[in-house]
Amino acid sequence: KWLYKVINIHPSLLPSFKGLNAQAQALKAGVKIAGCTVHYVYPEVDGGPIIVQAAVPVFSSDSVEDLADRILKMEHICYPKAVELIAYNQLQLNGSLALSAKTLHMFYNDGAFV
Repeated sequence: KWLYKVINIHPSLLPSFKGLNAQAQALKAGVKIAGCTVHYVYPEVDGGPIIVQAAVPVFSSDSVEDLADRILKMEHICYPKAVELIAYNQLQLNGSLALSAKTLHMFYNDGAFV
């Protein structure tokens, strides 16, 4: 009944770092790039088709809070973009991805989006 009707935003580049404390998981893993994902809610936690993702750099000096703040800035852009894609029926489901005719690539670097 609710399949493909509910979306979620998660502070990682899924499928990496599912579940709680994604930023801490990313720092512990030593990744150089993290980010956020807007996806459809599925029975599997953080397992639904991906709608939008955005990447941010991870710095060696980052605390969990530093990384979370950087990711949050991208979340504020990604979530409305995902809602727009859904509202204008611009998505086509393809397995683990919700494909759009408009490819969206975003990367946060020093306060600017490139």
